[in-house]
Amino acid sequence: AGTTFTVTARGVDAFYNLVSTNAAATVSYSSDTFAAAPAGAALVNGVQTFGVNLVRANAGGAVLASAPSVQTGTSSLVAVNPSGFVKLVVLAPGEVREPGKPPYNTGTVGGRSGAPVAQTAGAAFTASAYGVDAQWNLVPTAGGAVTLTSPDDLNAQGPFSASPQPLTGGTTVFGVTLLTSGIRTVVSTSTLGGISSSTSSAIAVNTGA
Repeated sequence: AGTTFTVTARGVDAFYNLVSTNAAATVSYSSDTFAAAPAGAALVNGVQTFGVNLVRANAGGAVLASAPSVQTGTSSLVAVNPSGFVKLVVLAPGEVREPGKPPYNTGTVGGRSGAPVAQTAGAAFTASAYGVDAQWNLVPTAGGAVTLTSPDDLNAQGPFSASPQPLTGGTTVFGVTLLTSGIRTVVSTSTLGGISSSTSSAIAVNTGA
């Protein structure tokens, strides 16, 4: 994921013989909705190459080549593997992982969809941390351990005083109890050097009964 490779589009007849045409061609993707397609280009004597950069691992899709008034060409399925473990993403209940979704910084927008559901002060819930590559794809071999803190709630209970939890299959789940009402976040941090931490989206904590 995130590495450019080259595909070749060929204009052919019904029997796949090359046709010397200068028709305009474009490429798109059948399953990677977050990848930016390269600019279209005219075939040169029936052939054109395009640089493709797929960002969603394990999507199981194909590259499609199109030109006006002709049948679309479809590649074989392209296997896209995650790249290296470089950062964490932590999700609260109500959020869903979205591998490949930009932006690719360490903010609270990329790599996820949905919004955290409101929690109640003193009530336990879970937060999940994932080891991911630069494009937010899960890296099953991600190592090390993860700590979870809440900079907004110094009265938090649960994982905040516990030992770091190891990643297993690239993920770990924390039990969380926030005690102070208001807008809160949790932060996941790797015990390995060079791995970017992750801050959750804002979690509304309502007053307990």
